[in-house]
Amino acid sequence: MRIAIIGHIPHDRYVFTDGSAYNGFGGVLYGAAALAGALAGDGEVVLVSRVGAAIEPDVRRLVGRYGAILPHIDTVPDYGWMVHANYLDGERRRERLRGDVPPWHAEELVRAVEGCDAALLNMVTGYEITLGEFLKFAPSSSSLHFDFHSLALGRDESGLRIPALNPDAWQWCSRAHTLQMNCAELQSVLPDALPMEAAATLSTWGPAVVIITDGSHGVIVAESGKAVHIAAADPTTTPVDPTGCGDVFGACFLVGRLRGLSGIDAARAAAQVARRNADHRGIPTPQRLREMFADV
Repeated sequence: MRIAIIGHIPHDRYVFTDGSAYNGFGGVLYGAAALAGALAGDGEVVLVSRVGAAIEPDVRRLVGRYGAILPHIDTVPDYGWMVHANYLDGERRRERLRGDVPPWHAEELVRAVEGCDAALLNMVTGYEITLGEFLKFAPSSSSLHFDFHSLALGRDESGLRIPALNPDAWQWCSRAHTLQMNCAELQSVLPDALPMEAAATLSTWGPAVVIITDGSHGVIVAESGKAVHIAAADPTTTPVDPTGCGDVFGACFLVGRLRGLSGIDAARAAAQVARRNADHRGIPTPQRLREMFADV
């Protein structure tokens, strides 16, 4: 099995409610690591990203530890995108995005994903690809998992990310084979609908399965106009860092679907692994991945 994951890798600084901080890399590295863990030696991950020259050598060294990840990385000036976020509680955060990285053209991504069984496009910054180029690219992948992510956010002059209604949501969402967003992002798409109702509506727009994640409250899975809520498992430990849990979820969900699981079963397994991701800070190491996928 060969899966491409597409999205930016920013340099991150996260400050937690206790005053401690994490400095390192983020973005699609969480999903790439989770794909490698889910495949467990039975496939390859093509990492398609743009990375700042200041961090590119370190990113390549980190990626090299996983073996199954094949980097398809373009270098951009300086640090590329930089994210500085402050957690307000165990799940919510205030975030600033600085930098300027050019979006991909459709033909670049078509070449990058050639020979892959599926592609996962994560709009980590919201600036990975323009809508026009996305509409050209999406039909090239028979199995596209699309994470709406920062398409739900605007950005002011200071870089502060601000929730914003996305008027083009239907065009973005309708091209995905499987679609993922969280409850906060859902408000930028269908602001007047309750989450279960909104998820059911989204599943009539084109995607085979719609996933709405809601942190410690669980996940909604919608197919063919019907939505089901899956409660979150009771945590066995106190979460340390929720960063990247949605990215880990999406990667595990995609692999589960490609292996023939139903939307509900794939979501249950993915939620279990994503919850374990919160037990540690930073990109999960290969050893940590083995622990996260134990008994899943």
